[in-house]
Amino acid sequence: NVAVPLAAGRLPGVTVDLDAVVPVSDDVDVLIDRVDRTLLSGGMSPHAKDVIPRQVAGLPPFEARALAVGLGLGGPDFQIQ
Repeated sequence: NVAVPLAAGRLPGVTVDLDAVVPVSDDVDVLIDRVDRTLLSGGMSPHAKDVIPRQVAGLPPFEARALAVGLGLGGPDFQIQ
């Protein structure tokens, strides 16, 4: 999956400004809402809204954002669009 390395800035030769797309938040609910609205136009499935917060729980905010964006981009909700 290329989405998680892309969002984490670990894809060689590619630079992504996540601050311009999904600002960092200490609040996981705010983060998920931002990913949903910005990347999925409000189309995030209930399943993704359940899974992504569990995956980012306990991570520092910048890492949580990168993983949430990567999972949002790499998940079926984004692929459908």
